[in-house]
Amino acid sequence: MPQISRELTIGQMAARAGLAVSAIRHYAAEGLVVAHRHRGGHRRFARAQLRRVSF
Repeated sequence: MPQISRELTIGQMAARAGLAVSAIRHYAAEGLVVAHRHRGGHRRFARAQLRRVSF
């Protein structure tokens, strides 16, 4: 049975928040959301960060 990840990709974050990927990148650059980098430089966001960009 596949595990549900506690982290979201930038695309998943944008889709769930109804925002553009570029907006999520901007919010991360400004420190409004925290992204963790995985191998290969991919951003991952904790699911809790979704609340910070859903207005």
